[in-house]
Amino acid sequence: MLDATFENLHILVKSTIHFGYYFHTSGAVKNSKKQKKWLKKFRISAL
Repeated sequence: MLDATFENLHILVKSTIHFGYYFHTSGAVKNSKKQKKWLKKFRISAL
């Protein structure tokens, strides 16, 4: 029972990471300059 739960969780985490990576790369290619500026602003505001 516990093994099955772990397996499902692992699949969920993997698919989430794959989706996040795909989403990030597809958006980042188009908006790399905007994203870099935004990331710098975000890092500065986060600090």
